[in-house]
Amino acid sequence: MAALLLRASLEGVFAISVVAFVSFLLARNAPAFRCRLWWVACCKLLVCLAGIAPLSIPILPAVVSLAPAAPARPAWLVTAGMAGIVPTPQAMWPSLLLALWALGAVVGCASVGCRYLRAREVLRRARPNRDPKVAALAANLAVAVGLKRIPALGYSGEVATPQVAGLLATTILLPSEQVRTLSHDELAMTLCHELIHVRRRDLAWGWVPALAAKIFFFHPGALLAAREYALAREQACDAEVLRVMGVAPGQYGRLLVVMSANRPAALAPAVGVSSSFRHLRRRLRMLEIAPEKASHQPARWAVIALLATAILVPVRLSARTPRQKDAGKPPTNDAYVLFLDENSVTMSGSLDDLAVARAHRDRSGTQLLWFRQDGKEYVVTDPSVLRSALSAQRGGEAEHVSASDAELDAERMALEARLEALSSRQDDLADTRRAEELKRAEKYASDADRERQRAELARELSVVSSRVDRLNRQQEELAREMERAAMQADRRLRELLEETVRSGAAHPTGVKGGVKGGVKGGVKGGVEGGVKGGVKGGVEGGVETDEGVDR
Repeated sequence: MAALLLRASLEGVFAISVVAFVSFLLARNAPAFRCRLWWVACCKLLVCLAGIAPLSIPILPAVVSLAPAAPARPAWLVTAGMAGIVPTPQAMWPSLLLALWALGAVVGCASVGCRYLRAREVLRRARPNRDPKVAALAANLAVAVGLKRIPALGYSGEVATPQVAGLLATTILLPSEQVRTLSHDELAMTLCHELIHVRRRDLAWGWVPALAAKIFFFHPGALLAAREYALAREQACDAEVLRVMGVAPGQYGRLLVVMSANRPAALAPAVGVSSSFRHLRRRLRMLEIAPEKASHQPARWAVIALLATAILVPVRLSARTPRQKDAGKPPTNDAYVLFLDENSVTMSGSLDDLAVARAHRDRSGTQLLWFRQDGKEYVVTDPSVLRSALSAQRGGEAEHVSASDAELDAERMALEARLEALSSRQDDLADTRRAEELKRAEKYASDADRERQRAELARELSVVSSRVDRLNRQQEELAREMERAAMQADRRLRELLEETVRSGAAHPTGVKGGVKGGVKGGVKGGVEGGVKGGVKGGVEGGVETDEGVDR
């Protein structure tokens, strides 16, 4: 694939150079002719990439090789030699570059597909034309430019310039805001330009330059050809508008300036105009030239067909077949057959030659040399000549065998050296791999040890935490038990005091002092010493009261 891409790039350079030279000669004349030529240059890139077998033209001088053909290598030797070959870094560069090209081509084609889907959505959301005046104007212009079917008209706020969209059902999209500011003549020129695009089928023809620019994104010639094709296409439509409507170039030029102001990129594959200032300037300069006449069209189409055939058809120059010196003479067919005995024969020829030689041997004897030279047959039975022929034949075989053996020995030694080097490299790689595996195992062991220590610490922390929680629960339980014991003691003391009062053990004579002493002692004891202090204060108060009564 890399070789095919390189061949397509080189042949594309040649085709683009030829088209650029012809376009330079034409200058600003015949924009429709230049448009088709640039399309052919873009198509050449895709045709070369398709891998079509070139047409061989034998015009180069014939080359006759006198060197003997190299003996074929045995299949086992070729297999053994190729088995140990390891791809070098230099051999990986073509694959890497091919992968990068494939990625870029896929991304470019995907972007074209996304823009096509977006154009379909814009076309689906467009508002159809309801104005009968605009419809009548479009119908009259369609008849003027030679269209048999009037395309649909639509308005959209998502487009900034008039353009043609839709492959099957062609629609002319007009910008909703900008159309309102156009006069009747300006709207007529705008519709005429787009209708000419429809008649020329520029929407379908434009796919070839678009794909060539995306697939050969790295090729400056492909980008130049696609850009020049788009410019020549617009210039051809501009010239046709001037010819059909007969408007002044200045009036149409003002319309182009208005349309090109702040113009975004057109939706692909919609037919739009480039918004660059340089292209606008070239279009305005083209308006100064008189429109091309229709009488020149057949001749130009014939020239385009010839150039397209010469550019698109892949051609390969080859050497001519060597011719015979004397055309009237039949070609020579030399052969020989050497009979050594009944079961041994050496020959160079066909089976018919062997049958003829065997017939002569049956008549002459066992040993015989039959040969044909310059169309004449000869028979040799002289023993000395036969011995000389036999020694020459065996010497040639021995020389050929020795040469083959020497070549095989040299190749075997080279292969053995290669295998030794590869074995040494394989051993080095194995040592390196073992060292890396040892380091990796040590790292895994240290990581496992740290992980084990971390797990043990986590378990100890879990045990300590559970013990702390248990102690906290025990302390809370002891605090609740102490609170309950204090409440029970206080309740028992109160019950004892009430029982003492009911039983009459406490006399009410010193009511003030007794109550005061009891309450004071009880409160003081409750605050200072809890239950014990309360009891002690109550008893002391009661005793003090009794002593007062006795006195």
